[in-house]
Amino acid sequence: MKFAKDPYWMKSGLYTLLNRVSDFIFGFIVFIILVRILTKEEFGTWVLFVSISALVEMTRSTFVQSAFVKFSVASDEKEYSEILSASFMLNVFITSILIVLLVLLAGMLSNLWKTPELTNIMYVYTMVTFSYIFFTQFIVIMQAKFNFKGIFYSQLLRTGGFFLFVLICWLLQLKVFLIYLVFSQLVFAILASGLSYLFVKKHFRLNLYPNWKWVKKLFRYSKYVFGTTMISNISNSMDKFLLGGILNTAEVAIFNSATRILNMIDVPLFTISTIVFPKSAERIKTEGPKAIKYLYERSIGLILAMAIPFTIVCFVFAEQIILIIAGKDYLDAVPILRVVIFLSILKPFDRQSGSFLDVIGKPNINFITVLINFVLAVGILYVMLTYLGVIGAAYGILLSTFIGIVVTHIILYKLLNINPFNTFIYALHFYSEGMKQIKARLTKNKGE
Repeated sequence: MKFAKDPYWMKSGLYTLLNRVSDFIFGFIVFIILVRILTKEEFGTWVLFVSISALVEMTRSTFVQSAFVKFSVASDEKEYSEILSASFMLNVFITSILIVLLVLLAGMLSNLWKTPELTNIMYVYTMVTFSYIFFTQFIVIMQAKFNFKGIFYSQLLRTGGFFLFVLICWLLQLKVFLIYLVFSQLVFAILASGLSYLFVKKHFRLNLYPNWKWVKKLFRYSKYVFGTTMISNISNSMDKFLLGGILNTAEVAIFNSATRILNMIDVPLFTISTIVFPKSAERIKTEGPKAIKYLYERSIGLILAMAIPFTIVCFVFAEQIILIIAGKDYLDAVPILRVVIFLSILKPFDRQSGSFLDVIGKPNINFITVLINFVLAVGILYVMLTYLGVIGAAYGILLSTFIGIVVTHIILYKLLNINPFNTFIYALHFYSEGMKQIKARLTKNKGE
């Protein structure tokens, strides 16, 4: 395709990939360090806090990002200023609610999970949340203006700065208190906000009085996406929340050590999803809903081609992997890893099914299925945890994910005639094509 050779697309794709890869690398190394310098109880508390903060940021981002980018890209100068002002007002309003909720829930969650330190951590995090008003707004402005370079450097300062702080503490053998980690997040959030402002200052034009028509329009557009995203993310964190409430934070730390390895498959999964989503939207306009059946099955087949060998390696070498990433104190996580690693095969179906329901104009169906799957997952996890302990969380999340995939794929089969079994055939084709390419390359090298 022509755009594949266009320098703009090449640069944008490169910066987007670098952003995702750097986030993964920094996050993974921070995990490896913290799991060694914190006690299991402290690390479990940190995992619970990070899960809460991720929900907070996802809530704000959902209301600010998609609607602003959609409506501002094709707007004129006057309309752009009105949309930006409405988006910023919505950003401030949502953040204010989130801060109030953090303060009100801090003590309750601390008591529920028996983690006294969590209260003060969440209080400090309200300052981080406030600083992210500006950072989030500047990032979405850069997205609307296709400034992927600015996004990369701004995110690099935020995540890379936190990584350096943790690394220095480890190298200097300094005692790390959890509240210090949150203060460091605050420092780098402020610095990253300052840097991101430099990239967008010529586009940051607010009206003194926001246009309420645009506030309502942005809110209406975001509400379904918000509901789906929030339930999905709460569902993804529910295993940790229930572990902390039913068992203890040490078990949260053990479980997180096993599930952390799953982040590796998220890099190709999210990258391919990002590429396929706009192409699917284009196909549905030009060829109709049934034309995207091929895109769906082939894209998942590509991810499965990577996920299947990854799953086999992690299952066979689970003990060695846990020793490398977490150390001998976390060998209890080995049997958990051998169960949850099969999520690597299920996750592509889970993520892509929701995306394709949105593409074909069925966000309401996607929302309902996500809501039903969430209720089902909570019930299964609670029963499994109660009777089987921490390993029950592994079986519970695997079972609930599988049931959710079956439900969505019955719907996709009726709407698009999608056959999930075809994805495995495509995965085999990718192996076959890969072998042919390798053989051709070896033959060419011999001839030279």
